[in-house]
Amino acid sequence: VCSSDLRIFCASYLNMIYIYINIIKCNQIPIMETKTIPQRLSEEIVREITSGKFYPGQRLTERTISEKYGISHIPAREALKLLEKEGFVTIYPYRGAVINTVDVDEYKQMVTLHLSLLKEMSTGITKYISQYDIEVLETLLNNMSNCNQPEEVYEHVINFVERLYTISRLDYLTGILVKQMRLQTLAGNIYFDIQRSKDYAVAHYAELLQIAKSENTEALFKLRFEYLQKT
Repeated sequence: VCSSDLRIFCASYLNMIYIYINIIKCNQIPIMETKTIPQRLSEEIVREITSGKFYPGQRLTERTISEKYGISHIPAREALKLLEKEGFVTIYPYRGAVINTVDVDEYKQMVTLHLSLLKEMSTGITKYISQYDIEVLETLLNNMSNCNQPEEVYEHVINFVERLYTISRLDYLTGILVKQMRLQTLAGNIYFDIQRSKDYAVAHYAELLQIAKSENTEALFKLRFEYLQKT
């Protein structure tokens, strides 16, 4: 291969990479995220907490987790460390971990955090939402509507809101906001009555999606503001 052909090939290859990266940045291709066993385990325990199967004040040890989920002590220990880092448990030497409670002041701070970003999120959604985003949100909404387990309702709501923040270009805050939502759900136990909660959530996010399609920023802000105040 002559040097000129090689240069052309390299230039074309780099151009393809550049295009692919920009497509990903525009959220046109979903990126598969590889999670470790402790990460997946900690997420499962969070679902157990928010569905009421685990409760605030309950003690969790490496042994009980290992036996319940059929894993070794090492990933159980790492999962507990992740849960402590996220604020769900407190680890005590020689005693294991205890699921945290959330006080009223902290609960109010969580809601305030979302409200403070609501205007920016609403503006970003109506400005940047694409047909692809609409199709993704419709799929998430359909999944939310068809699920029957408390933890599934909760996870679909989280996925929907995560997508909203990504669309609004606030995805750099998604990790923090999702953590706050998880703790808020734990505090409010809003999914204790699954049927009421699912119907309420589906109706809210279906209306939100319709408003987002119409690109009405003020209506979107008002709907989300009222929803957050109720929770």
